[in-house]
Amino acid sequence: MNFDAYIFDLDGTVLDSAGVWKQIDIEFLGKRGLPLTDDYTAAVSALRLYDAAIYTAKRFALNEKPEDITAEWLSMAKDKFVHYIGLKPYAKEYILQLRSIGKPVGVATGAERELYVPALERNGLLDKFDVIIDAETAKTDKNSPDIFLKTACALGAAPQKSVVFEDTPTGLRSARSAGFFTVGILDPSEAETNAEIEKIADITACDFRKFLKDGQ
Repeated sequence: MNFDAYIFDLDGTVLDSAGVWKQIDIEFLGKRGLPLTDDYTAAVSALRLYDAAIYTAKRFALNEKPEDITAEWLSMAKDKFVHYIGLKPYAKEYILQLRSIGKPVGVATGAERELYVPALERNGLLDKFDVIIDAETAKTDKNSPDIFLKTACALGAAPQKSVVFEDTPTGLRSARSAGFFTVGILDPSEAETNAEIEKIADITACDFRKFLKDGQ
């Protein structure tokens, strides 16, 4: 685990927020008499929030504007991100350890700034990254490797000498397609997704403890 740059996803990777979004999806779809399915979760997980709203409205033939869907999701999520969401186990310790040995550390996230900024700030990590590139900044989602490439470039590292920590199959595929070494972060409650991640990622982990033991 000795790389020129370390790139982290936020939702479900650094921030322990995967369960929050699943509950939001259940409540949002449930209000409309719709079930949450694994293929829907997989489809929206790599999209920007507004694009996920477009997809949702089209998939379920909802007579709702994407901006209204986005606003509803943000309203459901904001209090949790601002006040409650914590970090994945040992994420902070690992990131601080990387900084202590001079490793460039960045974020490539599809999360909304108004959600991730207060969550990182409350957990003492907002100023610990050398660069944060979100989907709005990159003008893309994780169906493309561009967001990872832009982050690596900002950190001054080649993809082949960088590692990406990511919790979605789509993000992992995109990162690997551009030559990044990939670490799949597993969620204990997502057996089907975990099985797919284990097929894609170079290595997997449930948290960051194993990397602390490596002394990196």
